[in-house]
Amino acid sequence: MKKTFIYTTLSLIITAALISCTKSDTTASVTPSGASFTLRGYNYNIPSGAGYTTFQVANGLDVMICYGQTSDNKAKAFVYAGFYGTSKPVAGTYNVVGASPTAANQVFVSALDSISVAKEGIFNATGTDKVTATVAVDAAGKITLTLPTIQLSGSNVDNTNPSNTVSTNITTTLSGTLKEQ
Repeated sequence: MKKTFIYTTLSLIITAALISCTKSDTTASVTPSGASFTLRGYNYNIPSGAGYTTFQVANGLDVMICYGQTSDNKAKAFVYAGFYGTSKPVAGTYNVVGASPTAANQVFVSALDSISVAKEGIFNATGTDKVTATVAVDAAGKITLTLPTIQLSGSNVDNTNPSNTVSTNITTTLSGTLKEQ
């Protein structure tokens, strides 16, 4: 129950942030920070200065949140990585798990996207594909998280007709490199 509350609360916070990052100028391009990820077949750049990656320590988890947008600024997404412990993860490999991590060598991955009014989703790693993510730490102590192709499951929400919102369970993949800025 506690885990469900934490993930629900986190999802609401990330969703609010995703909505607040919407810009009226959909023609602007982004300056990539060198970090990017692919979710549901869409490529997202983590913008330099505009996007962010942060670490927050809460409830025994160290959390990394990354915002990305497509080069045409029409689609936006967030990736969340939760590490076990109350400090930044150290360099090494981490097993991708389908629930809150319970050991120092584990990471839980979740993602949200907003591609169009008919394509908005929330996804969690399944943990069934037995993949490992890699953490590197640079000389300044900044984290780079490299994600192989990870299986995700979740829901796509179609709000084309606001009086008849349709939610569909789907599976998809996530991969990429996230960098702390």
